[in-house]
Amino acid sequence: MENFYFFCASFFSYLIINYATELVMPGALEREKALALLETAEYLLSKAKDCFPSCKEDFLSSNRTDLGRKKQLTYIDISKNLIFDVRENFPTCNKAIAQYDKHMDCSEILRSAYTQSGVYTIWPRTRNTIGKPLRVYCDLETDGGGWTVIQRRGKYPYQQDFQRDWESYKNGFGNITQEFWLGNENIRLLCAYECKIRFDFQAKNGEKRFATYQRFQLFGTYSIYITDYFGNAGDSMKHHNYFEFSTKDRGNIEKAKDFQGGWWYGDAVYANLNGMYQPGKNTKQNVHWWEFREYDNLAKVEIKVMPK
Repeated sequence: MENFYFFCASFFSYLIINYATELVMPGALEREKALALLETAEYLLSKAKDCFPSCKEDFLSSNRTDLGRKKQLTYIDISKNLIFDVRENFPTCNKAIAQYDKHMDCSEILRSAYTQSGVYTIWPRTRNTIGKPLRVYCDLETDGGGWTVIQRRGKYPYQQDFQRDWESYKNGFGNITQEFWLGNENIRLLCAYECKIRFDFQAKNGEKRFATYQRFQLFGTYSIYITDYFGNAGDSMKHHNYFEFSTKDRGNIEKAKDFQGGWWYGDAVYANLNGMYQPGKNTKQNVHWWEFREYDNLAKVEIKVMPK
C-alpha cells in the first residue's frame, strides 16, 4: 500500500511541476481540465498523507534511516507546496482567462464565447509592440458582432465637447458608455493590418441607416484610407479618403474651426460626425452625414471597427 501512495505522490508531483511550467504558455492546457487535475491531485495527496497519520513525527525524532519513507514525505510536501503556488496564480477559470487571454480586440472577445455587448479590456498590438490594456465598448450583436466601438454621439445627460485639440483626439476622450472618441493612436493600433469599419446612424424621426467599408486604416499623421463601400446610408466618406486628420490646432485648421470638430477634412466636407451635437438644427457644423440627411443633426451615431 505504501508503494501505491508513493507512486501517487511522485506522479502528481511531476504532473503539477509540468502543469505549472505549461501554465504560462497560451493554450498549453484547457483551463477547466487543469483545475480538475488540481482537485484530483489534492485528493490523492491527502490519501498519500494518510499513510503517515502519526509516523512522521516518530520517524523524524528516531534514529531510523528509512530513505524510502523519507522520500515519500518529501514528495508529498513538495507537491502540496506546488499546488498552493499554482492556486495562488490560478484560482479560478475567470481570473485565468483575464490574466492569460489578452484579447487584441472585440472580435477575439466574441470568439471567446462572450455574447453580451458592453465594456471589456483589450490589448491592441502590432507585430513589434504589445499594447497597453485599453477599456473599450464591444458591440457583440450588430451584423454578427465582434465590433470595437471607436466613436459614439447622441443625447446623453452630459454632452462632450468635440471641438478639441490634436492631443485630445490622439489619446481619446469622453465616456465609452456614452459620447466618446477612442483616440487616433488606439484606432491606428486596432487597424494596423486593415479593418472593416461600420457607421450606424439614427435620424431624429427614428429612421436607421448604415454604411460599411471593407478596407480602413490610419497612417502617419492619422491620414485615412477608406474604400469598398456597402450600405444604405450613402457613401459620404469617399470625399474624405486619403486626407489627414485635422483639429483646431493642426492639419487643415481652417476647416476644423469652420466645422467645429476634428475629422478628415478635405476640400469638400460630406461627413462631420465629430461636429456639434445640435438637435433640430440644420447647419454644416452639425453631426451630419450628407448622403443620408444632408446637414440635419443626426440623433445617434456609432462608428465601429473589426480587423479583417
